[in-house]
Amino acid sequence: RLFGSVLAIEPDHAEALDGLAEGHFEAGDLAEARPLLERRLALPGGPERPRQLAMLGRACEAEGSLDRATELEREALALDPGLDLAHEVLVRCEERAARPDLARAALATWARATTDDGLAARAARRAAEHALAASDPLDAWQQLDWATTRDPELGEAWVLACEVASGRVSELELRALCERALAHMTPGVHSARIALRLARIAEIAGQRDEAVARYAEAWRWDPRCSEAALCESRLARMAGDWIEADGVLSRFLDAHPDPESAT
Repeated sequence: RLFGSVLAIEPDHAEALDGLAEGHFEAGDLAEARPLLERRLALPGGPERPRQLAMLGRACEAEGSLDRATELEREALALDPGLDLAHEVLVRCEERAARPDLARAALATWARATTDDGLAARAARRAAEHALAASDPLDAWQQLDWATTRDPELGEAWVLACEVASGRVSELELRALCERALAHMTPGVHSARIALRLARIAEIAGQRDEAVARYAEAWRWDPRCSEAALCESRLARMAGDWIEADGVLSRFLDAHPDPESAT
């Protein structure tokens, strides 16, 4: 109300325009924020100009003006290369406009410009997904290496890195990568997928005990991973231990969150 009263008296009051535009933006009222931002940006700039450009770009995006939004975000980033809001909107606009190569480049830039390790890792992982869609595994690998460096606990990035490496590096290198991933990750669905991969590697190499341990690890970390439990049970049967084979499946069903649907 105060800002509105000030603007009623002095329409070009910079501080009032700043405050009212920011308030509308934070409240999600982008249609109200847009004209205020346009008026503010027509005045001499201040330290908040990059953010104001980014906010105006977001308002344009909301109205479907993707090209205009892209221009504004690039202008904002020229002034403040680490502005996360501008990177976020730019990436989304490029994706919505079906420009995957530009989205991929924007994500890679964001991953290296932001000071937020979590944002950097997630942006790099998404850049890797775009690279794989463009049949560029080398770039995907580089993006995933950056992602796991910035956030070593990002399970999705490790899983994708192991998938990209599979068939492109030696078995020894792949095993080392998977083990390095597990050393950083917390137990869960993503670590279970990597444990399952290690189990398969060990089984193919004839390392039965290692395979059994990894299969058990996989379904313990992901109680829905029936493939791991079935494989562990199979190895027990192959060793002639039918009691243990049945025991594995019984323990799996006991741990499964929905044993009636376990397959």
